[in-house]
Amino acid sequence: MGMPLNKKSFEEKRVNYVIIQSLIWCLIVLVAYNLFLYN
Repeated sequence: MGMPLNKKSFEEKRVNYVIIQSLIWCLIVLVAYNLFLYN
């Protein structure tokens, strides 16, 4: 019973990591765009 739970939690962590990475990239793009506009 331990393996499926570990696999499920691993997949959830991977999905969360992808979502967080996407949000970080969006923030970076917005900041770079604002710096480009105001400079």
